[in-house]
Amino acid sequence: MDFFIKLPAFLAVLLLVGCGGTATRKATEPIIIDTLALRDGDLLFRMGLEGGSRVVATVGGGNFSHVGLAWRKNGEWMVIHAVPNEVPPGEEDRIKCEPLDSFFAPQRACRGAWRQVDCADSIAAEVARAAYEKYLRKIAFDHDYDLWDTTRFYCTELVWYLYRKQGIDLAEERRHELVIPGKTSSYLFPQDLWTSSWLKPEVRDSINP
Repeated sequence: MDFFIKLPAFLAVLLLVGCGGTATRKATEPIIIDTLALRDGDLLFRMGLEGGSRVVATVGGGNFSHVGLAWRKNGEWMVIHAVPNEVPPGEEDRIKCEPLDSFFAPQRACRGAWRQVDCADSIAAEVARAAYEKYLRKIAFDHDYDLWDTTRFYCTELVWYLYRKQGIDLAEERRHELVIPGKTSSYLFPQDLWTSSWLKPEVRDSINP
């Protein structure tokens, strides 16, 4: 199903910077994810604290503004995700790989959850390996939010693209058609993955006040 939404210019700007970014206030409690059942390639969702994250959740629907992939490296759980505004000054925004606790740090998230794709462990692991390779290659963040440009990625695009290469279309037919002055494009939001029939029904999350 397509969604046709007309956005004023300032709201569009908030949307395009809201998938990740720096929070302006802190949550009161840490987000705890049960890592005992976590596997490579699992989807990790978070809700940011800044205004842009609220725009993403409002326009896209649901309770999350960002998504990444789990990757176990040297015994430590990491998250691979495409995010803007989290690199040192002067460097290009790109795919990031960081510890799970950093991904869900209080200054970045007030809500977190993980879901598992209903596929073989080997497929999920291959997705995670492919994501890590893109991190090593310093693939840039897609500031144009072009769903069909496979040289750069934004958060949901990266997850969707890598699973789609394995024959699993997490977004299925869901798209958001945003009509912005001078441009009309299709976007994928975290909710478009969260509601996928490919995800197992178990939900483990942590929601802070």
